[in-house]
Amino acid sequence: MLDDDVVAWLKKKAAEENVSMKELVNRSVRESFSAKKRRTSYKLEWTTYRGKLQPGVSLEDRDTLFEIMEGRK
Repeated sequence: MLDDDVVAWLKKKAAEENVSMKELVNRSVRESFSAKKRRTSYKLEWTTYRGKLQPGVSLEDRDTLFEIMEGRK
């Protein structure tokens, strides 16, 4: 069963477009499902940057590395 607010919206929209509620619902559902098929899949593009290690930074010392990244050291 459709919610009352949806039925009210359908009645108003159907009257505006001079179509039946059944036709409006069928068309809307078809458009909704076909729109999902047309979407292209998401493509992740990697962005890389060249960098260099700062003097005194050891990637093996996690705590010091976090302190440097957070500006505490």
